[in-house]
Amino acid sequence: MSKVEAEGPPEAPNSEPGSEPTAASTPGMESTVSSATPTSGAEPDAPGAPAPVARSSAGAVAGPAASAGEPDTSARLIAGARAGPAAFAGELDTSARSGVGPVSSPPSPPEVPAPSLRRRWGRWVLGGLLLAGLGLTTHAYVTLPDARPLAKENPKTTALMDQRADEAREAGRKPRRRQQWVSLSAISKPAVDAVLLSEDASFYLHDGVDTVELARAVGQAVEEGKLGRGASTLTQQLAKNLWLSTDRSLLRKAKELMLAHRLEEALTKQRILTLYLNVVEWGNGVYGIEAGAREHFGVSASQLTVAQGAVLASMLPSPRKRSPSSGSSALLKHSHRVVHALKVYRRISADQEEAAHKEVDRLLGRASEDTGDDADEDGP
Repeated sequence: MSKVEAEGPPEAPNSEPGSEPTAASTPGMESTVSSATPTSGAEPDAPGAPAPVARSSAGAVAGPAASAGEPDTSARLIAGARAGPAAFAGELDTSARSGVGPVSSPPSPPEVPAPSLRRRWGRWVLGGLLLAGLGLTTHAYVTLPDARPLAKENPKTTALMDQRADEAREAGRKPRRRQQWVSLSAISKPAVDAVLLSEDASFYLHDGVDTVELARAVGQAVEEGKLGRGASTLTQQLAKNLWLSTDRSLLRKAKELMLAHRLEEALTKQRILTLYLNVVEWGNGVYGIEAGAREHFGVSASQLTVAQGAVLASMLPSPRKRSPSSGSSALLKHSHRVVHALKVYRRISADQEEAAHKEVDRLLGRASEDTGDDADEDGP
């Protein structure tokens, strides 16, 4: 007899009242016989008492609470036994661990689709273009001219001078070249100031490239869909005149930027300004401010007035079209703007400004306002 007594066994399923219950005999499962509660008026172990009901050991130990849910548990056990030993063992194990039935496995992470062949090809092509661009830039930088000799030597010729000579020969004309080197101290100060304010007011503030003006020029080029003039510092113009052609291309612009950087590294600002004022084009076959002063006004660079310096500075965007004798309205307007800028930046007095405006009108003969030459350039 077991020491634990149950209050009363439930009636076996499908049994008739008063019939003798039998233990469930299931293949693969052993039953444990628990104590039987005597029927009404019968003593325990008395003759004629009904046979004890077969119960699982787990139900016997659970006590009254487990007995209340005995029919459901028995049905589950019987179903598990019919399914086979393995299923029955899994049922018991799952129920014992969770108490609520089988535990579902966590969801697997989503599969990441592999990149398509077209996308992989695009990445390879982009990477190849970047490497090729880097290689070309490195090669160009290594093979570009060295600026260090210019610290003590004046160039005997420039790329622009050679280009103009070739153009003249192709047109059946004899090349013309007027040039005379002078020091910076031998040039009228108002004329130097006029050139700086007209071409590169931030000359002494940047390192060869004016990033603010460059960004504006790039934005304008994107809007117009073409490369235009502008944003080139005085150093960049010198690099172009010394070593490059006048074609407008991104490659030439990239070389110009690199050469401007080399000039700024190798030379002082004063030397760069001196070189520029002696090689820049000031008319057909005219190079340098000394030759320009003599060609257009019959005086040396040291004798240039405020108005004459303003006119020479205003010629630089298109020196072969904007000569004092051309009647250019664009030259007249820009010359007056340069004179006013000299006053604004306190390079001249108010009286000098007034006198210079009058002289500009006299020198240019009050060029007609309807000549239509505002769009202008000989080259970038």
